[in-house]
Amino acid sequence: MSLLVALITEADQPLGRAVAAHLAASGFAVVIHARGTAAPIADEIAAAGGAALAVTGDLGDEEAVDRIVGEAERRFGSVGALVYLPAPLPRQPFASLSAEDWGQALRGQLHAAFLCARRVAPAMVRAGRGHIIHVVGSDPFLPARQRSQAMTCHAGLLGLTRALAKELGPSGITVNAVVPGRFEGDGARALPAKALQSLIPSGRLGKPDELGGLCAFLASAPGAYVNGQTIHCDGGQVMW
Repeated sequence: MSLLVALITEADQPLGRAVAAHLAASGFAVVIHARGTAAPIADEIAAAGGAALAVTGDLGDEEAVDRIVGEAERRFGSVGALVYLPAPLPRQPFASLSAEDWGQALRGQLHAAFLCARRVAPAMVRAGRGHIIHVVGSDPFLPARQRSQAMTCHAGLLGLTRALAKELGPSGITVNAVVPGRFEGDGARALPAKALQSLIPSGRLGKPDELGGLCAFLASAPGAYVNGQTIHCDGGQVMW
């Protein structure tokens, strides 16, 4: 049986680290992408007995994406699971956004997701199996001021998730979106108990391992019938 290979983007974030660790523990060889250095994360996984490769590059650049996936294929084989975490976007008033700011946001988040999925999907189709997971911010569900770039990009990621699930599903590929809420260590400010109780029914911040475990399930055989879904991992902050 061929080695299971997972590519996790922007994995130098706390949530990305947790996803990489859970997939490695589930038997995946993990390819850890970061814009800076992913080597320390890969070293941690290797020290725990896992197989890991650190890669860097601008995911908004087609040649860089092709190089990154090519490195993964040469080292481990075809990528069978893609966990796409977008790069963070700063708050910025809409009135101050330039056309260049807007274009860079779309390129760095939505266009990058397109390039990554387009690069790994053909091998998944040939294999008759595969998993694509988009980690999407809660902005489209909890609108906030000065977040027009993130809201637009993440709403686009939800649309891309459903479109790919519909198109790739017959080939044995699942495509889902995971929407994390407020998590420990991801820049979320400490909240008083009353605020936690009013904003988050579970009354606490999430633990990165909880998101990592969810992504590992979606990339596993037991999760193979979950497709085209938007799953909120937020303690009940967003309910339908």
